[in-house]
Amino acid sequence: ATAGTPMNFQGQRHSKLVQRKIASSTQADRAFAQVSVNNEGFTEIPIVLIPRSPFLFSCAVNVPSGPFVLWQKWHKSMGQLPPGVIWFWPAWCRISHIVTRATVTYNAPTRNCPTADNVMVNVDLSLTFRIGPDPEAAANFIYKLGAHRFDELIAAETEEAIRGLVYSVTHDKVNDLREEFAVGMLSTLNSKVVIYGVQIMNVKIIGSGPTGTNHVFKTNMSEQGKSHENHIQVLEDENNVRLGIGARGDPIHRDHTQVQCPEAPGD
Repeated sequence: ATAGTPMNFQGQRHSKLVQRKIASSTQADRAFAQVSVNNEGFTEIPIVLIPRSPFLFSCAVNVPSGPFVLWQKWHKSMGQLPPGVIWFWPAWCRISHIVTRATVTYNAPTRNCPTADNVMVNVDLSLTFRIGPDPEAAANFIYKLGAHRFDELIAAETEEAIRGLVYSVTHDKVNDLREEFAVGMLSTLNSKVVIYGVQIMNVKIIGSGPTGTNHVFKTNMSEQGKSHENHIQVLEDENNVRLGIGARGDPIHRDHTQVQCPEAPGD
């Protein structure tokens, strides 16, 4: 695909991982849920949020219990804030980053891939990942990679791998190698991103077919699609248990810790 052109095959848009600014940490859950299509036709998925810092102080700051909430004092990283209410939050302390704990699905359709026998094909790839599993991994992701560079890395790696696979076989063999390719890509991607605090959970080739037609190879597609959905649901359920969220999405009651910012040096 040409630069700036969104890749869209069989109705699936290419994902784009982004960082967004928000007015307050209380908006985090709503902001993470706001997946939108940008002007270039990519589906933007927010994975990092930056709340506005207080000018002098805030009377109270609510720290959400779901995501990783990283904070700084005098712009020095201080790790994670526990969930709860912080009373009198001075300007030299700030919530620097809010990082999603959710399992994220990233779609990477690639089109016009030449095969060994010079047939152009489209390939739909979907992968799931999460940042973590602990605050140290989240901080590692923020300070060593970040949302923008991670998006560039994952987009380049998936497209290069897809085109390399397709070019190595004839068009009638592309569909037969989906599972083998997915396993190899899972290992390759994890080896490149695990040092940045990212875990690739699953890779699936969910569709492939010749360019210019509506034909899609559907051998075992229904069964594989259901298996993929079930796997994602299991990951989300496990994540909800760790976050203390009930089966119906109701939060499990937990005591909130009140945190006070350490006084400024010299006080």
